[in-house]
Amino acid sequence: MRPTLRTITITGLWLCFGFITSIFMEFFQFWSVISSGLLLLLIVDGFSLFRKSIPKIKRSLPSALSLGEAQEVTLCINASNSSFTTFYIYDHHPGSFKTEGLPYKVILPDNRENLEFKISYSIIPMERGKHKFNKIAC
Repeated sequence: MRPTLRTITITGLWLCFGFITSIFMEFFQFWSVISSGLLLLLIVDGFSLFRKSIPKIKRSLPSALSLGEAQEVTLCINASNSSFTTFYIYDHHPGSFKTEGLPYKVILPDNRENLEFKISYSIIPMERGKHKFNKIAC
């Protein structure tokens, strides 16, 4: 997960105030108050992530995969209610598979009403046997 611009700005301000305080110790009490306020802003920014809705993604792949041959995996994405404008899609495929086309960067338009689309990427199974695909992450 990447930090938001707001988080980077708050952390940068905290570091600047800390640097100034290390030179001028008379600002230590002021720095303590500022640090508490900035910590509160970071906590509020962190909780704002829980309110954001992520896109719904379904994976579609062939019922049988041929060893050493490229197969296409399709991801159906419903981003109608997504509050993100830009995100990356990571499909957690088995570790023994080679992939092409991941991670996939998605930039959503402003008008997201009934927004559904499909993306594809290639996998190449390198080992025989049963394999498990884990969750898809954004």
